[in-house]
Amino acid sequence: MSMVATDIKDLFKIKIKPRHDSYSDQYNRIFMVKILLACTIVLGISWYSDKFNCVVPDEQKPAEDFDKFVSNACWVQGMFVYRELMDKLGKVAYYGVPKDLVDNGLMPGGHLCNADKEQKGPFKNNPNYVCKEMTKTFFIQYQYMPFYVCALALLYYLPYMISKTVNHDLINLREAIKKNETDIDGIVKYYFKDRKQRGKCSKMLTAKQIANIGVKVAYIIVNFLAFFGTNSVLEGEFYGYGRKWVDWARKNNTMAHDYMGYRDFPKPSNELLPPFGLCEVHSSAEHLVETHNNVHVVLCEMSQHILYQYVFMLLWFAMIIGIVASLVGLLILLFNYVIGLVGIRRLGSNNSAKRIFDVLTYREVEYLEFMRKKNQLVYGDVLEKLREKILGSPAHSIDSSFDNPKSEPPRYPMKRKPSNGTFAL
Repeated sequence: MSMVATDIKDLFKIKIKPRHDSYSDQYNRIFMVKILLACTIVLGISWYSDKFNCVVPDEQKPAEDFDKFVSNACWVQGMFVYRELMDKLGKVAYYGVPKDLVDNGLMPGGHLCNADKEQKGPFKNNPNYVCKEMTKTFFIQYQYMPFYVCALALLYYLPYMISKTVNHDLINLREAIKKNETDIDGIVKYYFKDRKQRGKCSKMLTAKQIANIGVKVAYIIVNFLAFFGTNSVLEGEFYGYGRKWVDWARKNNTMAHDYMGYRDFPKPSNELLPPFGLCEVHSSAEHLVETHNNVHVVLCEMSQHILYQYVFMLLWFAMIIGIVASLVGLLILLFNYVIGLVGIRRLGSNNSAKRIFDVLTYREVEYLEFMRKKNQLVYGDVLEKLREKILGSPAHSIDSSFDNPKSEPPRYPMKRKPSNGTFAL
């Protein structure tokens, strides 16, 4: 167990280092993947080690080791509760389980009854005394939940695989500027094409902008798929699970935990995955002189569900934050694109910055911004080379808006107005 704890601890180690993707993407592809993998390990250990126990009265045991057979059979078939008993806590032994296990029906007045037995007496044909069988809601999530959570981790990582394909040029640029002796001429030649190559290159780079928007949209889709997919797996109880837990935490200790008291509402965790349920098992046996055939309704406990309840409480909040982060990431990207395009047009027509950015594609502007954030020295050297390459003039002959490129970098999302009254990047 100590080895598992060490592995989980190592799993949550996140190195703080420059990355080519945004913080919103990093939350989904790093934090969410790690927390889902950690939950998979925890749920997997519980799935492997915890047992499924059912109570069988001694008088109902037709053979030895019948307890073990019932527990295994119920694990395969799944246990169920009656949802109609959710707000009738005074008539149940556990959530969704009647005090008398044979009571599987409900009278119009709210009284429990046995729908399998024929109604007798003077009220046999009276519709007000008809025993209507209650609905069984089965829970078999314990059979596959570790595999499902692991699949969610892979789903969250999928957009990053697309992002790496789309932004392989930025990844290569990051490696290039990390070297001790950066090849400035090679960076300018490889990442900033000549005017003759502009047409074909511009189309390719525009497609990268659209693909990056698609990556942001993919993160949003993944978050919604994970959230609503989990809600479907958990019978629609996951949608408001976190909010119910917050409301539950505000109650006093007695009201929150006295399940045999006068509380008329269930615990949120029991609504999600009840730890107790019913199971029906058929037993048959044939002897020389008689044949035995019977149906057993037994009460089972599923201790794994207690752990699952807390795991999904954590995942609920993590998924909500992931949805918000992915939406904000898309809005920031679109905002940067719009501000970048609009802001460049506000430059004066005679400004050298305007002349340079009229030649550069938007992707090349992103290269400059990427270098400015990662390595100011390389950024300044590349900018000097671009001035000479595009304007054909040495650095000292360029107008004052480029006098100090390292202290006043051309950031395309934001613009600043210098003292001379002209707009500068």
